[in-house]
Amino acid sequence: MQYLIKNICSALLIFLLTCLAVKKGSFESYSETKACLFALLMCNVWSGTFNSIALFFSESEYMVDDLKKIISVRTYVIANLLIQVFLCVVEALVCTVALVIMYNIDTIGLVFDNIYLDYFITFFLVLISADMLGFLVGMFIENIGSAMSVIPMILIVQFLFSGCLFELEGILSKVSVITTAKWGFAALGAITDLNSYVPALMQSDLFEHTLEYIFNCWQQLGLIAFTCFICASAVLYVKMNSYEQ
Repeated sequence: MQYLIKNICSALLIFLLTCLAVKKGSFESYSETKACLFALLMCNVWSGTFNSIALFFSESEYMVDDLKKIISVRTYVIANLLIQVFLCVVEALVCTVALVIMYNIDTIGLVFDNIYLDYFITFFLVLISADMLGFLVGMFIENIGSAMSVIPMILIVQFLFSGCLFELEGILSKVSVITTAKWGFAALGAITDLNSYVPALMQSDLFEHTLEYIFNCWQQLGLIAFTCFICASAVLYVKMNSYEQ
């Protein structure tokens, strides 16, 4: 319970402070709105990554020795998945409430009439996607010191190789497809209809304001979360088998 409360309060504080810092001009002009959406996105990526990596950082070592004595790997993984899903739902709700408090967005949503429902779903998918990536990374680290070193590296990769800050070419453009930041930013921009803030010649394909596009963004975020979860579970299973041998 303490773990849940701490992470939820941390997400709320980070999100409120970020909203306050980037509030001026947001949802009024293109540059300010784009910067605001990216800042909110990275708050969610940070919170999601920290959720699981902080929980699993020590389990890559001592958990392998003790897990089989208590519960099965399957039970452990499912139980922790449910905890992480619950945590991400609450954090997404908290972030959405903060958005309602800090901004007056009176436009109709892309999927739902209430645009905040669109934001809530996107926040949740970004959080759970980053969370499952943290779960996967957590299977390879041994202590909290290593965990705190890994999280900034994950964020840097999300910043630089997502294609959100600048256009990527060649193989780097392929790397962006597997980042949470790319699809989260695309979804937020599409929901906000960021292209409507600029003339047609300046509009970006990254923020296409269509139902098909937003559903694709959500699907990609879900796919990243699912893939990371399966890979993390497989690593844990292999480690357990190695220990038994």
